Amino acid sequence: MGDREHIRALVEFAMSLNPPHQNGLRVWWNRNWLGFDYGDQDHAAQLGAELWTENRRSVETRYPDCRGTDDLPGKIGEDWVYGAHLPPQRDRSPVEILAACAGFDYQACESDDWADTKAHAILHAIKEKAIRMLPGYDQAEWTIGDPTRDEVPKPAAVGGHQDPEGNTLPAGQCWGDRGAEACTVPMCEACVDAGCAVSIFNPLPAQAR
Repeated sequence: MGDREHIRALVEFAMSLNPPHQNGLRVWWNRNWLGFDYGDQDHAAQLGAELWTENRRSVETRYPDCRGTDDLPGKIGEDWVYGAHLPPQRDRSPVEILAACAGFDYQACESDDWADTKAHAILHAIKEKAIRMLPGYDQAEWTIGDPTRDEVPKPAAVGGHQDPEGNTLPAGQCWGDRGAEACTVPMCEACVDAGCAVSIFNPLPAQAR
């Protein structure tokens, strides 16, 4: 069975004031958002009780002979009732909280339906809050793409293109207008301005122009 101080540290972090991320904790469970507000001691006690009770249920699943008794593995003299939330001995950093979440997950995962419980949803929300508080998170990109695919070719300057013979064309003209098979200048502004129907984006035969 986990230590009460472990639960207190998780709850204290969950209920912390942390603008601009969130104040308290928001938990998605059973297709609804549950709110546990900063400064609300009843909400803090509810969080603690939910985690504490689920931890006990896991231990009783692992050691069925202890079910329904106070003779559970863990601290001697523990009454296994969370009660009112009391602050932990000290605040914990986001990294410490993430490690504590992993430790609690290990302690509470023995029940077959652990992943469907409210306690599991609470733990997930605490982890998400801790992740968002890691240094550099706010500056990081949410999506990562291939920059070579995302880049749009820059429009070519109007005019100045060369025909197949190497002759420079005047502004407003392009290879397609001068009888070439197609204009091969990406995003050719001259093609647009001159109404040219032959380009690498619209390769019609010359007779179709």
